[in-house]
Amino acid sequence: MRTVALRDSTRRLQRRFLGLMLSITVVPAAFADAWRDVFKQPLVVQAEDGDPWAQLSMLADLTAYAPDEPPPGLLFDADGSFVHPRIGLLLDAGLGPRLTGHLQLQIDRGFDPGEKRRGDVRFDEYYLQANVIDAARVQLRVGKFATAFGGWVSRHRTSDNPLISAPVPYEDMTAVADDVLPGSVAGFVNRRNLSENKLSWLPVVWGPSYATGASVSGGFGDFDLVIEVKNAAISSRPETWDALEEGFTTDPTFTGRFAWHPTPEWTLGLSHSRGPYLPDATQRLLPADQGVNDYAQTTTALDLTFERRQLQLWAEVMRSTFEVPRVGDADLVTAFVEVRYKVAPRWWLAGRWNRTMFDEVEGSTRSWDRHLTRIDIGVGFRQDANLLFKLEYNRGQQSGGNVNGRDQLAVQAVLTF
Repeated sequence: MRTVALRDSTRRLQRRFLGLMLSITVVPAAFADAWRDVFKQPLVVQAEDGDPWAQLSMLADLTAYAPDEPPPGLLFDADGSFVHPRIGLLLDAGLGPRLTGHLQLQIDRGFDPGEKRRGDVRFDEYYLQANVIDAARVQLRVGKFATAFGGWVSRHRTSDNPLISAPVPYEDMTAVADDVLPGSVAGFVNRRNLSENKLSWLPVVWGPSYATGASVSGGFGDFDLVIEVKNAAISSRPETWDALEEGFTTDPTFTGRFAWHPTPEWTLGLSHSRGPYLPDATQRLLPADQGVNDYAQTTTALDLTFERRQLQLWAEVMRSTFEVPRVGDADLVTAFVEVRYKVAPRWWLAGRWNRTMFDEVEGSTRSWDRHLTRIDIGVGFRQDANLLFKLEYNRGQQSGGNVNGRDQLAVQAVLTF
């Protein structure tokens, strides 16, 4: 009976996915054909001498998801297959040779797929950047922008990501929560038997983590360094990122990344981040002699990149510790290895192996969450400079049996103008 039920579930998943796939592939192609000549190049406005200048571009994508239920990771629509449209308008401007600004407006159904069914309009990024010392590549940045932590964030946009999903460290929920605090060690460990509570639980890094703050970067020769201070931890949810709305309610999070480029093909990176991950609203849930700043997330990561001809290879490994009230330190190690190979000028194959392992917490003989192994495989096709398509299949397996959906299919069309 179990085999028959699994087969029926797989068939329903396939039917839903194939029904969505037609609209995802046909509609963007027709749109691109109609507007390609109009939006062949970004819209640029500048003075006669080239200063000041402004450039407007667009990044739009349409993604169809067909996950097992409950959907894993940062998928918020629990009603089966669904479509997530997104339009991003990017404005870049410059004044003089040293000062630039960036603004990114997003229109979609939430920062994470399906989070806001009635739609959402927001500014994901806005910042000013000053080039201070050319010889040392020193830049200062102030505003709301993606974290410098890790290696994947630099290629997180749909036009740069060879797959559709993010690696497990950047999207898989852990049992650590930022609003419902555990009453005991046993209660915390028992969360491993529950499906992911997306409104309360946190990943190690929440996608690109567009928190607000300032950064300074620089480099000499083959070495680069970025140090940033932000208003929220790298695991914090998007609602806490914008300081214009949320302010700086806790101690800041400090993050840095050091990168070495020994050859043009290789990049090695070391990242570290530490800061309080509980929002100020949880203060009322803590003992009177404790505060949210007493509970930090500390994460260290190594990343590697290799690119040569048709082959690209990326790998990251992270160790993160959450200081959990009434529990103590909750440690985990998470990693992924990702490969993309161009089999033809327009076609590529991509694959990713992900693994997360959770330690025991003091007072328990079990790991505080279920170990996860996930395999992501995909194929991509670039029709031209403005339009590309991607197809991806994910299969995850948790130790002791899955409490979240195991299989997921997704197809995506990406338009850039």
